[in-house]
Amino acid sequence: MAEHAPQFKGYGESENRRASDKIARETWGKELRFSIEVLSKQLNANSRLEESKKQVAQTVIRKLNLLVEAFGQSAGDTPLFRAKDLDEGDIEAIVTLDLNLLTRSTAIKEKAIRTSREIASSPSWDNEVDELYNKIKDLDETWKRRGRLISTIGT
Repeated sequence: MAEHAPQFKGYGESENRRASDKIARETWGKELRFSIEVLSKQLNANSRLEESKKQVAQTVIRKLNLLVEAFGQSAGDTPLFRAKDLDEGDIEAIVTLDLNLLTRSTAIKEKAIRTSREIASSPSWDNEVDELYNKIKDLDETWKRRGRLISTIGT
């Protein structure tokens, strides 16, 4: 993670956990906000787009916004922050999920860019949007897995 977010100090030391968690969330959110911007521009540029395609694009943008909001919310008082010590397995599992979230967020950004380059009325746009939505669902599931892991640390 530190390679992608130099301020990230990891979860090994309790005094670094909140800041590292916040930095990770901000990094994922930045990727998704860029995706939202790209898709919104395409949607606004296609004023003659049929209503069903507009609704699909708006649904994708809403889902991305929900994830950005979730990433931006305070992590609260989780076992991750309360634990005095974490074993290496817990730290490795959290960082692995963090990296998966970063990889998936970046893949969404790249897919959003490719989608925005397609003509919105073409069948290839439909395929790109379907693939994008599947990537968003994968990201959401990884986010939920991370939450489940963090809620069980030290219990």
